[in-house]
Amino acid sequence: MPEKKPTPKQKGSLSPLKIWLIFYNVGSAAAWAFVLALLVKSLVLTGGDWTKSFKTCGWEVTVVQTGALVEVSSLVKTPVTTTIMQVSSRILLVWGVCYPFNAPEVRENWAFSTMVAAWGITEVVRYLYYALNLVGSQPAWLLWCRYNFFFVLYPVGAGSEWILLLKALTPAYKMDPNLAYVFATIAILYPPGLKNMYTYMMAQRRKYLKGASTAPKKQE
Repeated sequence: MPEKKPTPKQKGSLSPLKIWLIFYNVGSAAAWAFVLALLVKSLVLTGGDWTKSFKTCGWEVTVVQTGALVEVSSLVKTPVTTTIMQVSSRILLVWGVCYPFNAPEVRENWAFSTMVAAWGITEVVRYLYYALNLVGSQPAWLLWCRYNFFFVLYPVGAGSEWILLLKALTPAYKMDPNLAYVFATIAILYPPGLKNMYTYMMAQRRKYLKGASTAPKKQE
């Protein structure tokens, strides 16, 4: 007897894990879009005064970025090494640099605005890409954005993080000299870390822009 073909309902059924992943990715994309909107609103209303950016969206960035800690758990499938590198560096920036040091050289630096802009654009594209993949859709324009925007956004984001880290050395030294030494050591590790992330994304770009399947991808 011929095998019974799945009904449309069976084909479209979603597992609890997939529903969770869709919810997580859509929610994350929306959260980063909100952060970006706050940043743009601040810059527009102040005539491009980046010194006000932290007051406008500093706490929101901290909360949204902290939510990415879920990605180092088993609830979201991600490449362990690259995910830990990216998430840990960002957590350091929001909780270890920008939040604790109420210093103008950190919070009012232009690098905070460029860092948030780079993070926000990267994450809106990334999360939207994964959400649509999970429902079997892969728009060509979004695939192109996912694997081309990083050429500019990665160095802008990492460079901004690096600048803020260096700006925090003086207030960190006043708090605890050992903390300043830790920051300096991390700053030295940024160039090879960026190279590693860049190499990884270049490999992914070659893989997915040369005929990626429409099946849902692992979060990268």
